[in-house]
Amino acid sequence: MAIDRNGLLASLTSRGDSDGFFDNWKILALFTFLALLVFGSGCMLAHGLQFVGRIKFSMEPVVYAGFGPDFAANATTPPSFNVTLHAKSTYRRTFCWGDDTGGGATVEVVYSGVVIAKADVAPFCVRGKGDTVIAATVTAGWPALPRDFRERIEGDRRHGGVDVEVDLSFDWMWVRCRTTLDAKHASPTPCQYFSFIPPVSSAAM
Repeated sequence: MAIDRNGLLASLTSRGDSDGFFDNWKILALFTFLALLVFGSGCMLAHGLQFVGRIKFSMEPVVYAGFGPDFAANATTPPSFNVTLHAKSTYRRTFCWGDDTGGGATVEVVYSGVVIAKADVAPFCVRGKGDTVIAATVTAGWPALPRDFRERIEGDRRHGGVDVEVDLSFDWMWVRCRTTLDAKHASPTPCQYFSFIPPVSSAAM
């Protein structure tokens, strides 16, 4: 039986070229998949890093009015407090509290576990890698504090200062600051920050 050597050689050559083509295609597909995987992972990492960080709050010494010499015996005007908070962010993105409907945060001044003054704060944002100032004048909601409260406050004033707590809250976010009114060598006070959900980010700001 005669063997067509030229035909056999052509057949083997054709099969070798076909196998080589498919091998090259597989390698190209593998490299494409790996490139897409690396690119996607990098995008996810870069996006995730924007939400890695923290926001630190601090409070300036509280300036107040309404605690006169006869405050304990005869208080005719409600006390008021000028509260100034600083918020410093290590996030890369801007985060905002509040909305366009006017709903912002609430500031409360607490003495001995009782809210003695309260005020609303307009919506605010903390820029990425930046800081912002939140200021509010907080006034008592009644014409004068109860007499027993006034006497306790006056007693604290004579014995080192009045300890108060200032709370800033909005939805699931809460900032607690503690300070002593009339404290000597007063300086900014670090605050505690609690949040059950991440703040709302705003890429446009």
